[in-house]
Amino acid sequence: MEKPVTYLKDAGRRKNLAAVFICLNLILLSCVCVFFSINLHTAFLKEKESRIFGAVFPDTADDYYREILMQIETNIQAEGDLLLSRDCGYDIELQGRQMLELADRGAEAVFVCPAADRGLEEEIRRCMQCGTRVILVGRGCAGEEEAQALVLSDDEKAGETLAGYIDVKVKSARILLLGREKDSSSRARTESFCRRILGDKIEKSPLPGGESAKTNDKDDNADSSTDKKADSNKDDNTGSSHDPFQIVRRVQVENGEKEMEKARSYIGRELQRGRKFDLIFAADEKLAAGAYAALREAGEEKHVQIVAVDGSPVGKRMLRSSGYLATVMEYPSVLAGEAVRQAYSELEMPPGSRILTQVKLVTKNIIYSYDIDKWE
Repeated sequence: MEKPVTYLKDAGRRKNLAAVFICLNLILLSCVCVFFSINLHTAFLKEKESRIFGAVFPDTADDYYREILMQIETNIQAEGDLLLSRDCGYDIELQGRQMLELADRGAEAVFVCPAADRGLEEEIRRCMQCGTRVILVGRGCAGEEEAQALVLSDDEKAGETLAGYIDVKVKSARILLLGREKDSSSRARTESFCRRILGDKIEKSPLPGGESAKTNDKDDNADSSTDKKADSNKDDNTGSSHDPFQIVRRVQVENGEKEMEKARSYIGRELQRGRKFDLIFAADEKLAAGAYAALREAGEEKHVQIVAVDGSPVGKRMLRSSGYLATVMEYPSVLAGEAVRQAYSELEMPPGSRILTQVKLVTKNIIYSYDIDKWE
């Protein structure tokens, strides 16, 4: 009886060894497959040379520009390609040189957010002629008709949307317009706002402050030419005293660094002269934040309401806690995604093609449904 038992035990051991052997072979086969797939993928990437793209922005420390640039870079890297970025520090001449340098380095396309309205005409033309496509992002500039494409937020709709909201929400207002000088996006938002809020009255009378009441970085109490210029315009009005909405002043802050501080400084001086407005339209939320800081310092934050465009984290926080009435949100991630799509597109489009991305009104009633710590 012992032999059959021994035989059965040996048979069981052989089955177990066979099972172990099969498992080991499967593991080995899996490792070989993974190894070859990795090597094939690596070989494919080596065979596929990375394409080079460039980006030139006015200020990569600015959270808006940084967000767009980060989204562009993420999309480019997802394709296994390379983005070379440059910061021109709001120097339009340097920006032009950086565009040409990136073209010389073989960039297929250059994403450009112009530092000013004028100054890149020749560089856009030269880049396009040498085969480097120029894609303007966020704002246009002179010479835009020769660029591959313009990818913009719908700035005119943003201004019109805020004006429509005020028309319904506010019975009457004396309005101060706060924008950036030499910035086509700021200008489009402001002018569309005025057209909607004033109607045909804007055709009969030019906007006040046509000579750009600029701020400067000097001491707030300095008797500068800026103050004199502002004084000469301070009694201008668009719309009669019987109209529910009047534009009492238009202020254009110099484009560049420290716009928030400049806006705070100017509105502070305006309040010292005696407040003649009860609503501020700000073309972006850096300007709005500066204006609100000045209102708080003067104890006027409960008497003046603010509307603006951007939907930035700063603006969302203001909307939750202050006299900030509404914002129109733009979407940097959508801007970046559309710009990259244009860079990779094989479709032939006429030069200067405009692609407008969505904007959305956000008020106090719905702000709590948004993450206030990031852009949308």
